[in-house]
Amino acid sequence: MYIKWRLKAEGQGSSSKGQGKLASCILYLASVVSAVLAMKTKEIAFTLPVIVVLYEFMFLKGKVIKRVLYLIPFLITMLIIPLSFISMDRPIDELISDVGEATRVQSNISRLDYLFTEMRVVITYIRLLLVPLNQMLDYNYPIYHSLFDFKVFLSFLFLLSIFSIAVYFTCRSSTAHKGLRLTAFGIFWFFITLSVESSLIPIRDVIFEHRVYLPSIGIFFVISSVVFNVARKFNGKGQKAAVLLFAVVVLV
Repeated sequence: MYIKWRLKAEGQGSSSKGQGKLASCILYLASVVSAVLAMKTKEIAFTLPVIVVLYEFMFLKGKVIKRVLYLIPFLITMLIIPLSFISMDRPIDELISDVGEATRVQSNISRLDYLFTEMRVVITYIRLLLVPLNQMLDYNYPIYHSLFDFKVFLSFLFLLSIFSIAVYFTCRSSTAHKGLRLTAFGIFWFFITLSVESSLIPIRDVIFEHRVYLPSIGIFFVISSVVFNVARKFNGKGQKAAVLLFAVVVLV
């Protein structure tokens, strides 16, 4: 709804009157209310405002101050989830303890061990998205205790390289070059939407395939943008063949 509102506002410009402005206001308010409801429904919604900010500055135009003002209500909604886990009427030491307990879900794994393990888990997620074999309902996944474990360090370098590519594409492209930006956006989407469950908040099950459902959208953005950018380099039948090949791969 936010994107629809922004596109509608850009299309109307400053000449919009009456019903047009009212419709725009309703869309904007509805998007903010939806963000609030999402925060009260599922913790993964914590990443929603970050995605909105990312989309705004990667694909839309306008004066920076106005755009920041548009985004402030969404950023404020990020307080809902943390505040819902703590009691503000307690002493500061108990408050800190509440925060520590709230950011741990039925797990005694240290935060760093969880982070190191998740580096390997994210690689597993990527592999499952590209080659969905050996899927499991309940994994007996090993816990890693050091960044310098060979498998962990290799995973770290691989993930860092992917993230660096996204940063490079963002810097190299302009808002007029949507191809590279869409690829970068997909990569950022993947990492951002995984950040709640695959970072420093220990969860009992270090890996669960359903956690990658939302992040997988980012991977599909990447695949789609790469295929269509490559297809542009072909003419006629070659272009159609590239798109058809992509469709077959997706269906398989």
